[in-house]
Amino acid sequence: MGLNVPFTHSEQRPSNMLLAKSSVAGAHSLLLFLTARTPGAPAVKEIKPTAAIAWKRIGVGPLNWRGKAIERYDATETVPLESALDDDKVAWRKLAGRLEAVYIDMGENGLFSRDEFETISALGMMELVTPEEIATTVLREIRGKPTGLDIVSALDGAAMGPTYRGGVLRELALRRLEELEAETGTRSVAFEMLGPPRLSKLLLEAHILERLFGTLEAAAKLDPRETSKRAEELLAGDENLRVAILSIGLPILSADGATIRRGPALKARPDRGGDIDDRLISRGWVDLRPQNWQLWRDRVRRYLTESAEAPDPDEGSIADLDLASRSNRIRPGAAAAWIFKREDGGERVKR
Repeated sequence: MGLNVPFTHSEQRPSNMLLAKSSVAGAHSLLLFLTARTPGAPAVKEIKPTAAIAWKRIGVGPLNWRGKAIERYDATETVPLESALDDDKVAWRKLAGRLEAVYIDMGENGLFSRDEFETISALGMMELVTPEEIATTVLREIRGKPTGLDIVSALDGAAMGPTYRGGVLRELALRRLEELEAETGTRSVAFEMLGPPRLSKLLLEAHILERLFGTLEAAAKLDPRETSKRAEELLAGDENLRVAILSIGLPILSADGATIRRGPALKARPDRGGDIDDRLISRGWVDLRPQNWQLWRDRVRRYLTESAEAPDPDEGSIADLDLASRSNRIRPGAAAAWIFKREDGGERVKR
């Protein structure tokens, strides 16, 4: 950026593309590091945020992804599992209009739903840093005022992590998203712009539990078979929810595991020559089978146990749970964040 001082910034995304992107970003940082030590080269600095950069605006309206509108689709028939990946068998129909919802615009990362935003910004996940903080840091470095955040000067110490301001404003953004949902009568759960589709799957399944049970204590007592039946009835009767799922590329696996509902895109497909198995389904299919709801019941019970055993704030700063973790209400974003941290071992170790 200007003044003959090349600046760059990059951010990580919790997706399967992370390794590829990180390798490129790391090579770029090393190149800048070497360039800064080359005789005759210009001054080189790099600011590298390691938290999600948020946000550009909050609004409600049509959803676009990479310059294209997200069309609305519904399934016209169930598809046998053995032909679930056959795109030539058109088992869907295009509906009028575009997918619309309440959203938060995350700039180059696209539009996020409230629950997607709540998941990635949760304590222990990506968390937040604001564009203003980044700009302030860049200007201070340009003006020769050390910030300790120049990665070329100190590759490890320069990574810009989440901030107090980002954490405080996160609550403001979540509150405003909820207000807009209440005002417009819409519920935004997942848009599948963040990736991987496993996040959307978890958010949508948790939303189904939210609709069926409301509270964590109720979900902890669910009967898997009964929940499977009720979830299938819910999706059969709620066109908006069903269309939202199919339109973002997630299939819906029936309660008996024999058929799916799907749209034209499938975000989670088997590797070349692979089969449809539980591993594939866990990567990005909304799973209505009893065994999946049993898994969710076990998760909720572990979550409640962990929350009950966690230190309270009056026991000191060892308390490490945000407000959502103290609520008995089912919050899909908080649930997905907990799964990523506990089941997947994805909690960040450095801020």
